[in-house]
Order: sequence, then structure tokens, then C-alpha cells
Amino acid sequence: MAYEHLEANNAFLIGIPDDEPVDSKETEIEANISEENNLESFNYFLSLFTDLSKKNNVLDLKEYNKAFLAF
Repeated sequence: MAYEHLEANNAFLIGIPDDEPVDSKETEIEANISEENNLESFNYFLSLFTDLSKKNNVLDLKEYNKAFLAF
């Protein structure tokens, strides 16, 4: 999904997932969509794959997937 997102937008427009859960799913997704290319978020996204044994990495990847689907 990340490749398709980059291909379609010529940018990574998904922000870094928040540490704290938000009550509304819509608010959480809106907060993670950015108007400009977010290279810091892209680098963080790639770093999550380095250790999938960490529960937080897997949870953040799931949040990125939700944002990709919502985009």
C-alpha cells in the first residue's frame, strides 16, 4: 500500500501515528493525513520493519495501513 500511495501522490502524505489513542476513528485518520510530503514519517514507517517482534511497531504499521486505506 505504501508503494501505491507514493506512486499515486508522488509524496508520502501520511503522518506518524499518535502515541495516545483517540476516541473517534475519523479524527485519528484525519490527524495522520498531511498536506505536504512527510519524509520524517516515511523514514519512521520504514524503520518499523526492522523489528517486527516489538508490539508497538506492529501496532503503528496497522495505523499506517488504516491511513493508507482512508486516503
